[in-house]
Amino acid sequence: MRTLKFTKIDYMKTRKQGRLMIFILVIGLCFSRGQNNGFLAGLVYTVFIGSIFINAVFADFTMHNAGFLLLLPGSAWHRVCGRFFYGIGCEAALCTAYWLLATLVSGGRMLILQSMPVCLAVMLIGIAMTDLQFMTFYLVGEMKSQYAMALTRVAFPLVFWIIGYSVLNIIGNENEAGMALVSAYNWISAHMVLCAILMIGFVAVLTLISVWISAKVCSKRDYA
Repeated sequence: MRTLKFTKIDYMKTRKQGRLMIFILVIGLCFSRGQNNGFLAGLVYTVFIGSIFINAVFADFTMHNAGFLLLLPGSAWHRVCGRFFYGIGCEAALCTAYWLLATLVSGGRMLILQSMPVCLAVMLIGIAMTDLQFMTFYLVGEMKSQYAMALTRVAFPLVFWIIGYSVLNIIGNENEAGMALVSAYNWISAHMVLCAILMIGFVAVLTLISVWISAKVCSKRDYA
């Protein structure tokens, strides 16, 4: 319960920026209209821009805010878990909202069962990126290096963007690499349950490790 209260605090701190998520979804849908792999292209764009807004919660750091959090009942574990829940929840909500809107906008041309695994895979990748990003923020520390914090806020989403669109370009080309990716996708589709269990398990373990490391770092500081 205490963890969810810290999640609520992070949401309240960023609720004005959260309203911009609606525009991100609209732009993502428009962005996907002119692409060969429209649904996936728009989803990659949505996660890329959304991740920058999600990690903005670390930009709102002052000693006054840190002191307020320390006065609330709860340990470093509660504070860190609350922030990770905030990031994971935003990623999941953003991807789910995009999937629902894209399904409605397509007018039935996009099959729900075909697009759901793709959305789930990108969402899990986004959550894994959020885990690594938040852990890096805690390791760097707001008071240690603002420049490193600012670089981290952009670096992870930018790498995701570059890799995502590189994969899209390879899939669009009818060469050996493109055929290999298509074959890999077909194999994953044929073993969807197994792949989903493995991916969810991997992301869950990564999340637990990231939270544990971040909580250990915060417990040794006078702020969180």
